[in-house]
Amino acid sequence: FRSLNKALSLDGFGVSEPQDKLISETISDDDVQNGFIYVLESLSTDRNVRELKHLHKIGYTSGDVASRIKNAINEPTNLMAEVKVVATYRCFNLKTSNLEANIKNFFRKVRLKIELESSSGKVFRPVEWFIVPIEVVNEAIGLLINDEIKNYRYDSEINSIILKELKD
Repeated sequence: FRSLNKALSLDGFGVSEPQDKLISETISDDDVQNGFIYVLESLSTDRNVRELKHLHKIGYTSGDVASRIKNAINEPTNLMAEVKVVATYRCFNLKTSNLEANIKNFFRKVRLKIELESSSGKVFRPVEWFIVPIEVVNEAIGLLINDEIKNYRYDSEINSIILKELKD
């Protein structure tokens, strides 16, 4: 498995867990896959991280998710800890920078606010981690893909996505 993954990675490919959730319901030969949105859980042993319920990283990669997280324990963006993939979505025909910015903006009020120290002593503040249930992340991604997310907001008090009130 490792040899196969290494050989495939030379050409920009890799082996990962099955990708069971498609961003688009119908894929044609004209559609272009341009990466994955992924949702991770931290396996950190740091008490400040471990005690946070519903902590998820929402990210994007143009390669495969397994390759993206293989060095998680050494990456500040992954809280210097191993991570577990809880959801992946194949992306087709999307402007990835907008997609990632929109989902992070949607959950900006529940962004993790923590400072951690790397093994080299450098302090960092991760920006891709949010305190939000996975079911809500899945719902938000569906709304984003259907271009409906602009009509909704996340209410962290009730852990739900709700319709925005119309302004007169």
